[in-house]
Amino acid sequence: MILMAKLLKFVMKPHNIVLFTVLISFMAWSLPVGNMRRGFEIKETLTSQAFLIIFLWYLIIYVFTWAAYFFGTRLKKSEKLDSVSDDSYYRIITALSTIGVMYVYLTILKNNPEVFISVFQNNANALKETLYDNYDTGLHSLRYISILGGAFGIFRIITIKKIRAIDLLNIILLLMTALISSRLSIIVSILVLLGMLAHRNHKISFKAVIILAIALFTVLTLANYFRNGNFYKEKYNINNPILMNISEMVTYLGAPFQTSVSIANNVDHIHYNGEKNDLMFYFVPTYFHGVFNINSSPSNDYRQYVNIEKSLTTNSAFTHLYSSLGITSFSFILIIVTSFAFIAGALSNYKSLIFTVHYLISYCFAELWRMYMFNTGIIHTLIFAVLFVVFIKVYFKPPVGSRHLHVNH
Repeated sequence: MILMAKLLKFVMKPHNIVLFTVLISFMAWSLPVGNMRRGFEIKETLTSQAFLIIFLWYLIIYVFTWAAYFFGTRLKKSEKLDSVSDDSYYRIITALSTIGVMYVYLTILKNNPEVFISVFQNNANALKETLYDNYDTGLHSLRYISILGGAFGIFRIITIKKIRAIDLLNIILLLMTALISSRLSIIVSILVLLGMLAHRNHKISFKAVIILAIALFTVLTLANYFRNGNFYKEKYNINNPILMNISEMVTYLGAPFQTSVSIANNVDHIHYNGEKNDLMFYFVPTYFHGVFNINSSPSNDYRQYVNIEKSLTTNSAFTHLYSSLGITSFSFILIIVTSFAFIAGALSNYKSLIFTVHYLISYCFAELWRMYMFNTGIIHTLIFAVLFVVFIKVYFKPPVGSRHLHVNH
């Protein structure tokens, strides 16, 4: 149904997806879940002060993001950037992600060959720990490009209705990355996939949405079981993989809102030391933190005001920014969201796959309810990969006729 595609396109605009995701977080925080894990023991009280502060935070983000996105859509597009064929993107992305994933697994094999047994002992986290014993941000980071390759592969299968070897390869590479880099890889890939379907106005049936939702839940259930199965068995006496995944989702979704309410309730007590490192931590790309001697974490003390599990670290962008920068966080986030929203709006005009950067940016907005991702290496790697294809095809080869992954736009 074209209507479903239009709905997806509407929801996944940066300003709309912010409100959509924070509402889901609020609902997960509000629901009673009995004895299941939810990330905290005592639910914070949503006072009028907390409600007003959180409401203002997301309201100004929405308004400024909408305005910047609107002006971005009015920017004239470049025909050169729109001339790169889908096949060019697909081939280069596949090559880069294959190199990245293979290099990562060779590194793990070199560091500790026996660690692969951990996957079958419900402790796949050991793979990531082994990888970071000897890690660099070069070739290892290329594994994240499998997020794009996986999205492109599934898109081809849906639109062409055939499964080819290259499509299967990209899906396998995505799953191999997800096994190491958590569920985030799958979630970003699904969002890019939905963005592609919506952007190309591909017919999306309600049945297809249900099938995709079931498939996503199944993959996340398996990934969570292999990564955290022992944790849930030992600490919560949960042996059912489905219940494990539901508990994980409730915690994942609701805990960030818990911290947001806690911080909003304690704005008069939180200490702001005004260190330059705190601002630079969020402004400078994470892969340059070492170059500029930026500490690995901002110097906030929000945890003393929050009832939250110590293991939970993605506790809302509002929590991290406000507890680090104080009232300055409002002006800082406005500069960031308007800049990225303008770029997303400008790229929404394109037909070639450079428009996928729009949905990568939208993902950053979709994560604001739990974390700040605008300067993270994973997002920049994906954006640079798309721009790398454009650079290679536009400036090193004559433009060719655009051949898309399917013929029905």
